[in-house]
Amino acid sequence: MTKNEFMAGMGLLSGAGLKGAIPRFIENGGLAPAGRIWHKLLAEVPAPVFMAVIEQVLLEETFFPTVSALYERARKLILPPELSGEEVWGLVLAEMSRVGGSYGTPEFPGNHALLEAVRAIGWRDICFTAEPDITRAQLREAYNRIRARHKLEDAREALLNNAALETDTKERLAGQRPIALLTPHQNREGTDDFAG
Repeated sequence: MTKNEFMAGMGLLSGAGLKGAIPRFIENGGLAPAGRIWHKLLAEVPAPVFMAVIEQVLLEETFFPTVSALYERARKLILPPELSGEEVWGLVLAEMSRVGGSYGTPEFPGNHALLEAVRAIGWRDICFTAEPDITRAQLREAYNRIRARHKLEDAREALLNNAALETDTKERLAGQRPIALLTPHQNREGTDDFAG
C-alpha cells in the first residue's frame, strides 16, 4: 500500500467520529510521526484489503481501532478461513465424489494446509479406508498441525520482513535458537555458564 492510499484510508477513519484517542496521522500534507509508524506496520497490506478493513471498522466499531486490530482484520480477510474438522472432511468427501480415489488428483484451491494434510495421509488411503472415523480424525489432526505450522511460519516471515526491525534484530531472530531450549546453566550461546 502506498503512502497516499494509507493517508486516504486513515483520513476516512480519523474523520468518522469514532470515540477514543485518535493519533494524528497527517500533518502539513504528509505523514505525521504516528502516521509513518502505522504506515510502516501496515504497508504490506494490499490497498483494496486496507480499504475493506476501513469499511468494516466504520460499520462495526464505536471506538478508534489500534494498529494491531487493523492488521488482524486485514489478516483475516487475506488468509483462508480456518475450517472445523467436519468442514475439512466435507471438502474431502466432495473431492472424492469429483475425482475418485484411484485415478484422480485432489485439488483444494486456496487451502494449502488441507492439500498438504491429504498428501501426508495419502489420497488413496483416505478414499479406500476401512475405518472412516479414524481416517477423519487423523486428517483433522494433520490439518490442524499443518495450519498451526503455516501460521508460525507466516508470523516469523512477517517479523523478518518488517522494515521497522533493526538489522541486528533480524539477524538475531534468524539465527537464535529459542531460549526455552536452554538449560538453566546455559547462556544464550548454549555453553555452560559454569567452568569446571
